Amino acid sequence: MGDMREELLAENDVAARVAVRVPFYSPGRHATAIDVPVLAQLAAHDDVTPIDTARAVARRIPKGEVRTYECGHFEPCLDPFFDTIVTDQIHFLDRHTGDAR
Repeated sequence: MGDMREELLAENDVAARVAVRVPFYSPGRHATAIDVPVLAQLAAHDDVTPIDTARAVARRIPKGEVRTYECGHFEPCLDPFFDTIVTDQIHFLDRHTGDAR
């Protein structure tokens, strides 16, 4: 996906109907009730979800594991971040579900 970098980073549109829901959107409201392991992968330079907000929510997940990457919101899908992020996901799944390989 590295060859699509400019296109992915430039395209950041959402439907207008989303705007009326944003003030009521609070995904962290139930974070303390999550009782399974969670890998929260955060982008340090996220312009969609501020890093401080994301960290605060992730810390409230009892079995949460937080990884922070020096990238923006859409960059985890791109080089050079993609391989590291996917590797972290695989290691997390191996630890919590058993290495099936």
